[in-house]
Amino acid sequence: MGLRIFTLEGFIYIIIYMKQVAYRVKKEPSKASVFMKVDADVLAWFKSFGRGYQNHINKVLRAYKEVSEERKKLAQELFERYYTQCFWHMKKDLIISDETIPLIVEGLRKFGGRIGYIEADKLCH
Repeated sequence: MGLRIFTLEGFIYIIIYMKQVAYRVKKEPSKASVFMKVDADVLAWFKSFGRGYQNHINKVLRAYKEVSEERKKLAQELFERYYTQCFWHMKKDLIISDETIPLIVEGLRKFGGRIGYIEADKLCH
């Protein structure tokens, strides 16, 4: 095994190859293309914001997603905190979903007393 000597062309090839690899690693798309049908008046409203209306739609959807996740997190915490008082009849390891939040609200309002009613109200906004 001797010392390898690279030619200028070989060295340039290595640099170009490394840049291409780095470019591919950084350029992974963070957004996906999607086709969806929306009501014409809704689309017109978003388009009224001008250029970038698709980004505006994305921001609205992201905000909805974040609020939904926070709501589920709060509902899970309330379920665990009030389990013995309000949810003894449900599975103890229940994972809260959008479909089960109304059950959490109902349980807190029926069996949670004044504080449970106030906590349930937080899930309704």
